[in-house]
Amino acid sequence: MSSAEHSSNRWLPQLNEHLERERYSAKAAQRCVAVANAFLAFLKSRRIAVESADNTHIAQYLQHALRLYRRRHGRSPKSLDPSKPFYWWRHSHTTAIKMLLRLVRGQRPPAHKPRTSTELFHHEVCQQYERWMHDVRGLAPETMRGRSAEARRFLCWLGERGNRQKLAGITQPLTSTNTECINHHPSAGSR
Repeated sequence: MSSAEHSSNRWLPQLNEHLERERYSAKAAQRCVAVANAFLAFLKSRRIAVESADNTHIAQYLQHALRLYRRRHGRSPKSLDPSKPFYWWRHSHTTAIKMLLRLVRGQRPPAHKPRTSTELFHHEVCQQYERWMHDVRGLAPETMRGRSAEARRFLCWLGERGNRQKLAGITQPLTSTNTECINHHPSAGSR
């Protein structure tokens, strides 16, 4: 048995268990496993160990998958409809790969190294937040991962607006005006 076949035999059952544990629908789980299997086959064909797969390999796989789809169906996927942004197609095909790589590495391809002072500050804030959630709140690891990811997305969205000086200046507590904005948000109806 080759190392790539061993890799598929090792990681796909673990991915399937994860999907069951997280209560993914049978259809979503089947799609995730199929995409992960296709990604592993892609890596195998290029003699790349799944442990060393990175964002470049993911991008190459996406190009490969798109070429295969067009060859089989004679058209682009409907999810590449001009009314939908390309990242939607990309996201719909990388979710399983991200899950697979988190299983393999414990986290998705090597953590991004901060390049600017603001990115370094965001990294420090997230580390302190994680320590606080663990030491003070005693939260479960899965809860901490989810909340840490949300904090990173928020800080990333803030970009340079979230630098050390500007965040230190935020002192206004949540007020009724802020609450009104939250309550009128389209997603508030589902709460």
